[in-house]
Amino acid sequence: VVPNVLHRSGSSMFLAVYDTSMQLISATAMDDIYSAGFIIRGIKSETNAAGSDFYLYGSLNGTVDFDFNVGTNTAISIQEDLLIAKYTEGISLVWAENFGTEADENLKSISITDQNDVLIAASLSTGIFSGLDTFSFGSNTYYLPPFTPHSLVLRVNSSGILQDSWMAGGRSIANGIVKKDSLHFVAGFYTDAIDFDMDAINDLSTFAGDENGYLIRLDSLLNYEMSF
Repeated sequence: VVPNVLHRSGSSMFLAVYDTSMQLISATAMDDIYSAGFIIRGIKSETNAAGSDFYLYGSLNGTVDFDFNVGTNTAISIQEDLLIAKYTEGISLVWAENFGTEADENLKSISITDQNDVLIAASLSTGIFSGLDTFSFGSNTYYLPPFTPHSLVLRVNSSGILQDSWMAGGRSIANGIVKKDSLHFVAGFYTDAIDFDMDAINDLSTFAGDENGYLIRLDSLLNYEMSF
């Protein structure tokens, strides 16, 4: 089964599923209300005992109807938020959620755990529009300096409910997350230094002003295990 995001027409986005012979199986549309900034970063399929699920992910400002006026709308704040929607193999919407703060969040990629949780790799950028230095995801609160990017990973359960979060200290960008043998690896880059477990001790450092890449391993509960 091959999922594809189809053409944008006016203020709508279309999602279709094809078989491996590129024969259409099913399709649906999402209504981009009030010319919202709807950016799709990707789509991921996950096969389980019940069949295949599809996860559409990206970012959004405004309001979008994910099942085209059936009644499920997701409202997004003025700032850019993380956006993820789960569909069945038949392209029926299961849930659609957005996660964000007063800062801008930029979703890069997702990974599915063995427990069917969704891990969302993103970056949070503080700036002039937030006016705040405190940002919360679920029970975790982060105290961040202004005008800085930070690597961020969220864990969302199979019902779309935020469970936990991980953030790196220091200026950094998370570019992606992948799963290998039940382990999850986050890759990105940092400037000057980075603290992977927020214990005020830098785990990696480079020359002032330089950028270096990083690769770390997190367990399925977002506990930092090691860097490479």
